[in-house]
Amino acid sequence: MRIRVMSVVLGMAVGVCFGAAGSGSNAALEYYRTWGVMDGELATVLVTGDTLELAEGGEARLVESDETVGALLESARSGSADWGVDLSEGPEVLLPHLGNLRASAKILTADALRCAAAGDDAGAAERAGAVFRMSLQSRGDGTLISSLVGMAIGNLGVTLTEQMIAEGVIGAEEAGIVLEGIRSGEMPDRYAFCDAIVGEWRMMSEFIVRNAPAEDAGVWLRERLSFADDAAAAEKLLKMDRSELMRELGGYAEYHADLLAAWTAQDKDAIEAAEQRVQAGGYGALTELIGATLTRAYGSDRESEAALRALIEELEGIRADG
Repeated sequence: MRIRVMSVVLGMAVGVCFGAAGSGSNAALEYYRTWGVMDGELATVLVTGDTLELAEGGEARLVESDETVGALLESARSGSADWGVDLSEGPEVLLPHLGNLRASAKILTADALRCAAAGDDAGAAERAGAVFRMSLQSRGDGTLISSLVGMAIGNLGVTLTEQMIAEGVIGAEEAGIVLEGIRSGEMPDRYAFCDAIVGEWRMMSEFIVRNAPAEDAGVWLRERLSFADDAAAAEKLLKMDRSELMRELGGYAEYHADLLAAWTAQDKDAIEAAEQRVQAGGYGALTELIGATLTRAYGSDRESEAALRALIEELEGIRADG
């Protein structure tokens, strides 16, 4: 049963979900070169709130950092990114690139505001388009946090572009530039949440299979994860040996298969039902303790997609009118 469910998860991932598009180059290498010399505080020039603004002195700092901005623009144009994430490391996996990628998107957003204020509408649009490209460059990791970061960057791009439209910065030519950025590397599941569902299952399953000891496997896992010891599920897990923990992986795989099917069908009720079953212990103690909840992420993804569709329609109208 466990093998069959795991096969379903992998089969659905291949048949329905799509990873980062291969372009023959790796944007991650370009980013790391830039981050090695980038001012780590430069992203603070962007002030977020009801409107996006530059902090005092931000314009001068951005002008002084024009080489960094240029390098980030080139990195965003470099296609998909392979960040070298090893999911088999499980809870010990490191994702330092995500913070740097968000900072990079803020820098380009700030520089778009600088360009707009200086009357460089095309430059502002180019930077907005690059933000949308960046939003797609975290999605190959197979982790939920990577998909969420990509969505957050994409939402920043929407906010920036809407503000520039309202300020009269986006004409027909600029609309085309931004649309090109939005549509770079498009796929049905824009921020690869399907890949993330499979990746989250794979990350913990491989880690447990490769590393769990024969005796006191539950105690071993507790030492590497954070969950309440006084929960009934925790009491069960702490008593498990390796063979018992392996059986728990069947329910963990089944849960992710159900999530994947529900997400693909855009069925929020089914996602909620699966999560309710988790809380009731229907997928086993392991899943009850470490199974990620996705109802909120699903709602955010739907809202993000709707906002992006509305923006695309608005941009296409501006381009057509020009």
